[in-house]
Amino acid sequence: MLKFRKANIDDVELFFNWANDTLVRNNSYQKEKIIYEDHVKWFGNQVKNDDNYFYVFLNEFNIPIGQVRISKSENNKAIIGLMVDAEFRGKGFAKEMIEKASEDFLSQNYTFTILAYIFKINKSSFRSFTNAGYKFLKEEIIKEIPSFILYKNKQ
Repeated sequence: MLKFRKANIDDVELFFNWANDTLVRNNSYQKEKIIYEDHVKWFGNQVKNDDNYFYVFLNEFNIPIGQVRISKSENNKAIIGLMVDAEFRGKGFAKEMIEKASEDFLSQNYTFTILAYIFKINKSSFRSFTNAGYKFLKEEIIKEIPSFILYKNKQ
């Protein structure tokens, strides 16, 4: 069973390493490697912003295994993103991470709908989100990439 905590400024390097992982970049709409100085500035602003919920997930040994980020958008929408550390991929953690972060966010923002943007070819992410209770909304081409948009809200 995983536990989570809110990210803080001390997590800047951890998030930088996760964000620049090759698989993460390949499954991102922004393909370019992230520059450390840009990341430090961006991360510092993001963790202080009340519209962003950054969750760090830890295993039973308190080792960070990944993160979920949920950022409020307009019209009571929020966008979710997920990264699992390369060492812990394929072990079934994504579903639990998505469930726990979504539940925490929606318990505090019950009028919001969380949206997940997933590449159509990323079947494992699609499965993780649907297994975590996300429902299909539509297909869309985003930055020339065929994508699924899934959603979850307070039931």
